[in-house]
Amino acid sequence: VRHTVRKPRRRERIVSRKVVDRRDQVWEGLLGVAGGLMAEQGVATVSVEQILLAAGLSRGTFYGFCGGKNDLVAAIIKPALEEGAASLEQLATRPAPEIVPAIVAVYEQLWERHRNALLMIPGVTADAFGRIRDGHKAYTDAMHRALVRAEAGGQLRQRIDQLEEQINEMHVAVGTLESFAKSGAARASTAAP
Repeated sequence: VRHTVRKPRRRERIVSRKVVDRRDQVWEGLLGVAGGLMAEQGVATVSVEQILLAAGLSRGTFYGFCGGKNDLVAAIIKPALEEGAASLEQLATRPAPEIVPAIVAVYEQLWERHRNALLMIPGVTADAFGRIRDGHKAYTDAMHRALVRAEAGGQLRQRIDQLEEQINEMHVAVGTLESFAKSGAARASTAAP
């Protein structure tokens, strides 16, 4: 998949396969480094400068790929939302008893493939959320449809709205626990001799 958020500075199209492949490698490396830093330290606390230093990139290279940190955050999270929505949409044709285990399997796959993106979601700013809003809506709508189908098949013990409220509370709790764990680890590393 070729990603360029902004138009390249060059007017002529790059035709060299080697250059295109190198650009893709740099982009994937940038996504990996930035995703790792923001998942570990929090989206708001990681600066573009920290990302540049960790990725070994210049400011010009960074802005050749994206318009800023919020574009980068969106580029990391969008694939997880798109993959999750597509996977959840496929549950619409499954028998009701298979839906809840399949939802768990979707989460497991997303965790394996997009761990950093999932860890970043609780810290997304309003500006960055504006860039992923459509993907987020598609994901939550697909989840809602899957849960309604499971409920109609008698597979849920609670009403959908109660379950969704609990899921939202769990997301908040996970984000809080991760923040607490990170701050505890940071305090422990500064206190170590």
